[in-house]
Amino acid sequence: MNRKKKKSTSGAKMVLPGWMASYGDMFTILMVFFVLLFTMSQIDQELFDRVMAGIQTRPQVDITLAPDGGGDLLTDLGANIMPNVDPPPPAGAPGEVGGVGDVPPTQRTGHSPMGDTVSDMMNSFMMYLAAEVPGGGEGTHELPDVDITEGEHYFRITLEADHMLFSSGQSSLLPDARDLLLYLAPVLHEFAEAGHGIIVEGHTDNAPMPVIGNRQLSANRAASVTDFLISNSDLSPRSIFPIGMSEYFPLNDNQTPAEMAANRRVEIKVFTAEATGGAVASWFAIPGTF
Repeated sequence: MNRKKKKSTSGAKMVLPGWMASYGDMFTILMVFFVLLFTMSQIDQELFDRVMAGIQTRPQVDITLAPDGGGDLLTDLGANIMPNVDPPPPAGAPGEVGGVGDVPPTQRTGHSPMGDTVSDMMNSFMMYLAAEVPGGGEGTHELPDVDITEGEHYFRITLEADHMLFSSGQSSLLPDARDLLLYLAPVLHEFAEAGHGIIVEGHTDNAPMPVIGNRQLSANRAASVTDFLISNSDLSPRSIFPIGMSEYFPLNDNQTPAEMAANRRVEIKVFTAEATGGAVASWFAIPGTF
């Protein structure tokens, strides 16, 4: 009986797993990529020689961490590191050299000409007033009483609405109001140029206003002041913005005619550049619209 011969498996074809092909292709592509990077890279020989020359010729400085003679190591070395740079004066108390109370903001190194803090800004504004009011120097002008107060991020110029700026119940500027605003426009422009933002607020008392209402009256008055300042100076419309506050932010309870008159006012608030980002109008803009 013939026996069947077993087939030899020595010639069987080996099949690699499928993932090996992708793995090999990935390494091939990576190799080609790095070869391309190598061939495209070129060394700027001239720049390399200049860098090496600068490193080799740099003077050696011996630094002793604990000098025998004692002293402040950082102070001794710092005089040679930045010899021509004066640090900004400290915001110290009045009486200290370089303190807030001794050096006006217009003379400080590294500070905005109109000041960076609310106190500095008020100082600059008062210096402007001192140069213009009677007895303050040449070219002085008569200035009606204005109330100047300090807020958290701003200082406030409060103007009486009735009789100083407007006729009762009206929003058209009186002649004296125009003279006053022309007087204030240059210094407000300087604040805006220094990056500070300005908001003009209109306020009323709580007595009902026929026809237009208190909200519209306060908004119209704030807009009249703002438009006049923009039209008669170089103030950017992006640096000053009017708001009608109506009767909702009174100074008192509106119990007497004098109290009601005090609540009828216009407030010009000059905010720090840090608070406004240099453009008050951006507070009221939808992000990305301008």
